[in-house]
Amino acid sequence: MPPKFQLLKEKTLWQRFDTIIFSILYPLTLLPFIQLLNANWISEAPEEASNGTFAFIVDHLDVPNLEPHTLLVMSPFIIAGIHLLIFLFSTWSISFNSWLKYSTASEKDATHVLFTPSQHRGSAQIVKFDKSSNPPFAIFQQKKREFVNGQFVSLKYPTDLTVQEYLDSKGISRTEKTEKLNYFGLNSYQIPVPSFKELMKEHVLAPFFVFQVFSICCWMLDEYFIYPLFSLVSLFILEANTVNTRQSNLLELRGVENESTRVQVYRDGSWTFLESGNLLPGDIVLINQEIICPADLLLLSGRCVTNEAMLTGESTPQVKDNILSLPKDYQIDPSKDKRFIIFGGTKIEQIIPGESHIYLPTKGCLAYVISTGLGSSQGRLIRTILFASQRVSAESKDSMYLLVFLSIFAIFASGYVVYYGRKSSTISTFRIIVECLLILTSSIPPDLPMQLTVSVNASLLALSKLAVFCTEPFRIPFAGTVSVCCFDKTGTLTAEEYKLAGVDEMTTKIDNNNHNSTETSGKLVGGVVGNLENDSNNLSNETLMVIGSCHSLINGVNGKLIGDTLEATAFSQMGFSITPGGKNKHKKFTITTQKLFHFSAEMRRMTAIAGITNNKLFVLTKGAPEVIAEHLATVPEDYFTVYRNYTRQGCRVLALASRPLEQNEMNLNNLTREQAESNLIFRGFTVFSAPMKRGTEDTIVELLKSTHRVIIITGDDPLTACHVASRLHIMNKPPLIHDDGVVDSFGEPAQDSVEYSHCYTGKALSKLSSKEFSDVVRHCNVFARMSPQSKEDVLYKLKELGERTLMCGDGTNDVGALKQAHVGVGLVENSLDIAIDDDEYKPKLGAASIAAPFVSKRSTISACIDLIRFGRATLSSTIDLFKQLSLNCLISAYSVSVLFIENVKFGDQQLTIFALGISFAFMSISWAKPLRKLSKERPFESQFNLYLVTSVLLQFAVHFYIIYLVRNLVFSTGYVTKPFNYKLKFEPGLMNTAMYIITSEMQIATFISNYRGRPFMQAFHENKLLLISILISLVFVVLMLCDSSDLLRSTFQIVQFPSTDFRDKMALYCAIDIALSYIVEKICLFIFTMKSKLTSNNLVDPTILKELDSYVPHNDDVLPEEKHSFGIKDMFKQNMELQKKMMIKRNEITMKEQMKLKKNSKKSTTVKTSKK
Repeated sequence: MPPKFQLLKEKTLWQRFDTIIFSILYPLTLLPFIQLLNANWISEAPEEASNGTFAFIVDHLDVPNLEPHTLLVMSPFIIAGIHLLIFLFSTWSISFNSWLKYSTASEKDATHVLFTPSQHRGSAQIVKFDKSSNPPFAIFQQKKREFVNGQFVSLKYPTDLTVQEYLDSKGISRTEKTEKLNYFGLNSYQIPVPSFKELMKEHVLAPFFVFQVFSICCWMLDEYFIYPLFSLVSLFILEANTVNTRQSNLLELRGVENESTRVQVYRDGSWTFLESGNLLPGDIVLINQEIICPADLLLLSGRCVTNEAMLTGESTPQVKDNILSLPKDYQIDPSKDKRFIIFGGTKIEQIIPGESHIYLPTKGCLAYVISTGLGSSQGRLIRTILFASQRVSAESKDSMYLLVFLSIFAIFASGYVVYYGRKSSTISTFRIIVECLLILTSSIPPDLPMQLTVSVNASLLALSKLAVFCTEPFRIPFAGTVSVCCFDKTGTLTAEEYKLAGVDEMTTKIDNNNHNSTETSGKLVGGVVGNLENDSNNLSNETLMVIGSCHSLINGVNGKLIGDTLEATAFSQMGFSITPGGKNKHKKFTITTQKLFHFSAEMRRMTAIAGITNNKLFVLTKGAPEVIAEHLATVPEDYFTVYRNYTRQGCRVLALASRPLEQNEMNLNNLTREQAESNLIFRGFTVFSAPMKRGTEDTIVELLKSTHRVIIITGDDPLTACHVASRLHIMNKPPLIHDDGVVDSFGEPAQDSVEYSHCYTGKALSKLSSKEFSDVVRHCNVFARMSPQSKEDVLYKLKELGERTLMCGDGTNDVGALKQAHVGVGLVENSLDIAIDDDEYKPKLGAASIAAPFVSKRSTISACIDLIRFGRATLSSTIDLFKQLSLNCLISAYSVSVLFIENVKFGDQQLTIFALGISFAFMSISWAKPLRKLSKERPFESQFNLYLVTSVLLQFAVHFYIIYLVRNLVFSTGYVTKPFNYKLKFEPGLMNTAMYIITSEMQIATFISNYRGRPFMQAFHENKLLLISILISLVFVVLMLCDSSDLLRSTFQIVQFPSTDFRDKMALYCAIDIALSYIVEKICLFIFTMKSKLTSNNLVDPTILKELDSYVPHNDDVLPEEKHSFGIKDMFKQNMELQKKMMIKRNEITMKEQMKLKKNSKKSTTVKTSKK
């Protein structure tokens, strides 16, 4: 989806609102400010210095005389603060920035463009509008976009010409070179890696960071120093670490930039060597060496074997054919004709030269450059990864709701302070303003983004140990809310490595009345029951010719067959081999392919023209049985019954057909596909069987037991899909297949659908109304013969119905569905041992798929369980953090307001010690390990919800009442509030002591009450770090209550209790507070989780759940136990390794760039010398 845009014209400095207003306000406020300071400045040193952070100024001012003029004295600072806020808003909000500095304009007057991309595709940006060329253009996200007819359009690459136009091309002339270079640019992409300083500036100017610094300044104004300094240092250390991590990711991405290679290019009628960075669309290149493809190339002659793992994650080599076999008027479509395109960034592993229409200086393949730089496949992939939303942001909708909710309490607390402060004649206006700001910043958790980042990063690091990698961390909590899990079949649930069970030439008639059996009558061959033959000696030559010639296989450099796995399996098992001359040899005959109509996903068939001699040729076709039936002269009587009996056993079936080529069809250049594929004679079915992948059944069973709805969405045959669904317990009734008509499992029209499990094909879905489609998606769990678009439609409809979706696929035909799902999981082909031992693996380009935000290098679906486990733990811990931070902030705000009214405050030492203790508790929640077994219960979908609001309000009511009782208890001892004195140094007192002890206890109570633990993560007693930190904190509170040590009093800055009765009541209030908070929270949790428990039970058929009670796990995909252990020690270790690798990478890149500069300088020197 193209980004939205708006043409803008930059305002001059004096046209801007902020310049005009503040150029007037600054002189108006600074003049009286300077006059008042001069009039009230005391040059002599004070008799008694105050204890404040800014004592060096305050001690020289006549504060009582300045009191009536407080607002006037503060006005320059208020104006400067507003000015700073406007500046910050211009960096935070692109809309505000465009309003402040730009005005909307026409094409004629525009100087800039505001681009707004779709969600999670980068951020909005204002870029220059270049009108120096015609048409004008703008570069957004490193992509050049031309402004044509009032719209920005991408560059037009020559990707959709006809075959004849490509073959007629003679390369680029010197004149065309200049034009194309100006239009397309160089064949390169610069991945910017901002410096540490630039990234740190970006982080420092983020809203929450600014708010945190503002909070620290407020504490400093209230005469604190150690506590705010400790907070500031911690803040910068954390942000510096985050910046380092971001730099590391960008440096990793830098590593995928292709090295420049020299290639032979046909320009101006002759061959010349060029650096790959100088290639342009329209160039003709010669591929005569095994290199990393420098651009997207269309193959004009010869064949190539490529490894596309960099783009698709599939390590299986791909055979690339030339376009000579296509009709001359055929228009190339890159999305459909991938077999003719060598994509930029893929590795060319083998070259098979062919004849060319252009003279070649050496043997090789001829190719046409269709796209370069960021327009190539690799370039587009890099842009997607580079500009996708990867940072964990606390500025989410739920976070904002929480801040608004807490701000309401802050306003009330501030109002309480203002009301009592104005009643007192001794309290200064400045002090009231500072306290209100302090209450406001205390009520809003400034460390919220820090805690959220730690929580998500903990899951990221732990998942990486399990060989699961993530490029979009903001999706991790989504995994915790998944209710529907969708899976592709082939390569995901079942293995890609098919085995040929045999060939059924249908020489034996079957019993059509045998409906009580799910298998055809016959012998057991290769695990499949039927009339199968797997000995080529017993098969007809016509059948063998189809298997031996209708394929796109080639011999690899090591002699291994390269190409489609089904073709390779059948070809080798039937005893065929490929000769050095490219002929297909069998002990019975040798057959030569003269022409090939390649396999098409849309046509679902392929055809070859081949023969044993040149005088007698055959049309040889294979494909999906229902498609081949349409091209047969006569369809055998039991054709559909036989093929359905095999698919019902979970087999993959291909139909074979052929016919002799007529004499009037011998001119192969004029023979069309439609002519060739007519009046064919049926030759048999090839039947392939594929085992389930390890861990598949265990994973599906665990998902079902945890009441996740499981859906299979496959392009395979419906009966095969139903067989797999039955084996995996997704279906427990006979299948009812909806295709053109409704048929049962035996291929006959269904009479009654009540006792069946439904399966819909893509064809059937396309005929449904919107309401019918919704009903089907709501209830059907198996979808077959689905195109990529149909898969995407099902995922979109599930989301529309309010389900949280997970899609797992191998990343080839599942791109749209993976993008549409809340959680897309791509599987990379790899062995378990390599996956878990390869610590160097990073989710760079094409890990499974560009579309999948999650990548499993284990190649099995068991990674989905890990994702859901960690997603639930992250979401649950985030909700816990929301509650704990909310309660801690509210307690802090109200205790500060109470102390202020009584002219008392907390000691600097008290706050620092307390902050240290609490930070360990917060960290332990973020690092809580998820349970290994999934529960039926699910966490709340939203982080800010009615449960959270209710629980926080009720718990705070308990805490508020206890604070009220403690305040009254202090006054009952005869305590008298001291008059306000701005020079008063901190001195421990009874009110301070009582408030410090009770608020410390309340902080502990929030962790004890609000840590949910099971059923998603470790229980309170299992989380060792949390348990230890809370126990230590609790011991200190008990020791303070015991009031038995002078050392303890001096350390915590508290005073001795007036009586044992006072101490006992304080202890009682602490115990009541913990008990009531815990009870209130558990009651709220019980009430609000009842609904989710009831609704989740509707997702899985109760009869299936009952059957699964006796299921015994196979445990065939279990990771070593050490891979599940991940703690703080591992985090620090991994962080140190990350920093070390980053330094090495940075040094490598610096050296490469220096080498490039030296190389370029030598070139320029050579050019100057030649000119002389």
